[in-house]
Amino acid sequence: KAGATIIQELTNRDYGSREFICRDPEGNVWSFGTYWPKAGEKA
Repeated sequence: KAGATIIQELTNRDYGSREFICRDPEGNVWSFGTYWPKAGEKA
């Protein structure tokens, strides 16, 4: 069985994180993201 259900759409956070959450066909919840602590700083 293929596919996943998106629980939280791709979201950019003010503190530098970018993430999304999905559920696989077996019911496991997966969270994927990145973290750039200096993303909000101006050069």
